[in-house]
Amino acid sequence: MGKVYLVGAGCGDLDLYTLKALRCIQKADCLVYDHLVDDTILENCKAGCEKIYVGKKAHQHTMQQEDINQLLVDKARQVSCVVRLKGGDVYVFGRGGEEGQVLFENGIDFEVVPGVSSATAGLAYAGIPITHRGISGGFQVYTAQLKHNQERTFDFTKMLDNSCTYVFLMGMSKLAMIVQGFLEAGKDQQTPVAIISNASLPAQKTLVGTLTTILDQFAASPLPTPGLIVVGSVVSMRQYLNFYERKPLFGKHILVTTVGQDHELSTILKDAGADVSEIMTGKIEYLKADTRQVSGWLVFTSQHGVHGFMASYLQQHHDIRALANTKIIAIGKKTNDTLKQYGLSADDLPESENSVSLDELLNHIAKDEPVFYARGRMAANLSCPHENLIVYENIAVDISSQKAHYDYGFFTCASAVLRFHQASASEIDIFVSIGPKTTQAIRECYGQDAKIIEAHTAAKKAMAEACLKEVK
Repeated sequence: MGKVYLVGAGCGDLDLYTLKALRCIQKADCLVYDHLVDDTILENCKAGCEKIYVGKKAHQHTMQQEDINQLLVDKARQVSCVVRLKGGDVYVFGRGGEEGQVLFENGIDFEVVPGVSSATAGLAYAGIPITHRGISGGFQVYTAQLKHNQERTFDFTKMLDNSCTYVFLMGMSKLAMIVQGFLEAGKDQQTPVAIISNASLPAQKTLVGTLTTILDQFAASPLPTPGLIVVGSVVSMRQYLNFYERKPLFGKHILVTTVGQDHELSTILKDAGADVSEIMTGKIEYLKADTRQVSGWLVFTSQHGVHGFMASYLQQHHDIRALANTKIIAIGKKTNDTLKQYGLSADDLPESENSVSLDELLNHIAKDEPVFYARGRMAANLSCPHENLIVYENIAVDISSQKAHYDYGFFTCASAVLRFHQASASEIDIFVSIGPKTTQAIRECYGQDAKIIEAHTAAKKAMAEACLKEVK
């Protein structure tokens, strides 16, 4: 008999998952999940994990609740670890209590992992504290949806305390009823109201008004679900606390091309508020190379080159000390940091992290000194004589799911430019390039007039910094 974990997935932002939630997902044999806002979390499942989608949208139920309850019982009898991943918190209008009760009645061991509820976090991301000293000393949270589509009725005469915050979840379709209820109960017409759509996500939008204006505002600028309705004086604090929508890249649609599962650049841009579409244009496959004659100078231009070379070298030599008399050049701090993982460090680091600076450095090496270049199969040739050690290959993959338009497109290599251009008709306003060769590829594919921001050094962090500098 297995165990079921009822896990809260938080209110949207992937970073709001708890550490325990992530550990449960990583060990799950079966994952039963709701309509998650960010499916990237599924990448954390172990190989062989069965993933079953049971999501519910407004008026669209993949599976009825009673069937979900039975599914959890059945799966717990088949595998050791079942994770039921639910949006927000398990018990804040999440039906987690119903699922736990059924598990108990069937003798199934279960555990609850609380999640970050939109009732609090959603407000925080809109710059609205659910309580604030001197303004609100408490809060009440309601749902506008009931079991079997019953009509939700509220006693608004009990919601007239101006020192309390009132939050309504799943209430976008009931906005008129909620506003009218407050007004008929005698609530001050100037009471602040906020509507928050897609809280904590790049698509977040917020409308702020009063009980007398919010309906007209919503009619003029309707917001999509899921949404929150907040009534109370704490809404006025948004002018000071709205940190999220003030982020420099908030509202910007950004393409990030990657080779393999490299999320470094996406993480930096998301932290700056961007709506990031990460598209893999290639994957790295390490190759066997004959490294037995390496001497003189050994050049690395990427982390992939380091890993690929060392895989072959250690297999052929079994002792890193065989490189004692070889001088090493590395382009970029990240490449040198990767060398340090193997107990090595570069003898020379070019001033600029690009192939142009490398060419200049190699030109000062005596002509009779051998130079070995640990490179990928499609890497650009250097201008000086050298021995190529083909230690990895950037293999093309299928490219799909692009948006029609991006404000910025980030490209970390020339091959990514070529592959994306061939596979997609997406429009990109501004290109962000990691270096001269990538810039050249952008101009060849998208025209000489393409607007390009080139990083001052060949590093992903430098690309993000260049973009942020342009925005500011």
